[in-house]
Amino acid sequence: MRKKKIFVIDDDTIFLEELESTLDSNGYEPTVCNGGSETQVLLNKSKPDLILIDLKMEQMSGFQLAKEIRRSPDFKFTPIVAMTGHFKAAEHGLLMRICGIKTCLYKPFSPARLFACLETYLNKK
Repeated sequence: MRKKKIFVIDDDTIFLEELESTLDSNGYEPTVCNGGSETQVLLNKSKPDLILIDLKMEQMSGFQLAKEIRRSPDFKFTPIVAMTGHFKAAEHGLLMRICGIKTCLYKPFSPARLFACLETYLNKK
């Protein structure tokens, strides 16, 4: 069985390393990116089954990036799950829907919560 490809975008390198290790050791194929200019190139190369994106990053917000990703026909239906330690649902629920984000994981989140969320959206594809 093919490993599910997860593309992770976050500007916190320590968090990225930990999440990459957690995903890899639990049977996923992660590709991580810090949200810089190489994001679109890596995304096109990776062809992920699901995208995890931090909402608050220095170079571009996760909302802006999700909206940009949705413009590509290749990722129109790829599930995007947000991650944040800063925003609350009441503050960003409408914006998430406008940007095509399915749900949000609030940092810090447990591996069990992460995997339950991933499987929910991977099984809907």
